[in-house]
Amino acid sequence: MPSRQRATAERLTTDALVDAVAALIESGGVEALTMRRLAQECGVGVTTLYGHVRTKDELLGLFADRLLGRIRPPEESLPWDEQVGAIFRAVYEILVDHPELAQIVGRQPVPGSAALRLFQQVLRALVGIGLTDRQIRTGYAVLAAYTTGYVQHQAARTARTPALADLIADARHVDTHPEPNGDGADHLTAFDAGLRVILDGLSAAATRRG
Repeated sequence: MPSRQRATAERLTTDALVDAVAALIESGGVEALTMRRLAQECGVGVTTLYGHVRTKDELLGLFADRLLGRIRPPEESLPWDEQVGAIFRAVYEILVDHPELAQIVGRQPVPGSAALRLFQQVLRALVGIGLTDRQIRTGYAVLAAYTTGYVQHQAARTARTPALADLIADARHVDTHPEPNGDGADHLTAFDAGLRVILDGLSAAATRRG
């Protein structure tokens, strides 16, 4: 390894790696992120990267944690459902801007302090209403799956909506136009409605146990 590259490798930090990941994604989307391109961006060899992370998914997880760090945790003096609802709503809004991360967040723990801080607050809120350990595990899994799944559903729906709208318009022999409360409906309002169903279910479970 050339001396300049060796010096760069010795100074490489996790923050610098995530900076480079963010730059590649911003310029070319998640498909632009490869270990080889990241190594070039950082001025090191590919082998050096594997001394910091094992996979591309791990890199994306670190990037996701940085984004989650933008979330301001709600006050813990608020009712439990307002806390949990605010956290998952904020996560949803971040993932809407980065839908490629939804699959990563949904299938593996996100490393880092921001994700851990939010996770712990949700757990404290669920413990506080008297749910059993099993109910808490199930409740958290459902909340996480709903949030990431809704992002992926919304991304797919957005991608196919123009073509679908044109086909419907052709069938009706009319010009394409958005329908009130249809495909153009506020997706955040729709997400909140589903989130409310889950929170009400957790509340009902806590009441039955009490």
